[in-house]
Amino acid sequence: MAKFNIEGKEYELKLGYEAIKYLDGLYEGGSLTLIGNAMAGKFDTVTHVIYAGLLHTGKKFSLKTVEKALEKSILEDGEFNLGTAMNLMNDVVVKHPFYSPTVNKLMEKSPEAKKKHSRN
Repeated sequence: MAKFNIEGKEYELKLGYEAIKYLDGLYEGGSLTLIGNAMAGKFDTVTHVIYAGLLHTGKKFSLKTVEKALEKSILEDGEFNLGTAMNLMNDVVVKHPFYSPTVNKLMEKSPEAKKKHSRN
């Protein structure tokens, strides 16, 4: 279960319909590009994953607020790093029931990708 601290409070990151629709619209390749970016640990993607994962709270955090919280977590707290980002995207996107069947099919077709991802 991935969590993120924002505005002094810790929230669980969950993807529902609104979040999946938002993430799908980010990239030209839709969900397949999102999955690839999440598995690769692409940093600009983690910001959007956190933002989307907070939509279920109803708090209406802006993307800018998420970026500021990430900045604080990286610079001031030293709690957020590439490993944290990759684990978060793995938990929130790659293992999500909406995406995981596709991830599993992609992994079956590419044993090399499966081997690389299983190390993360």
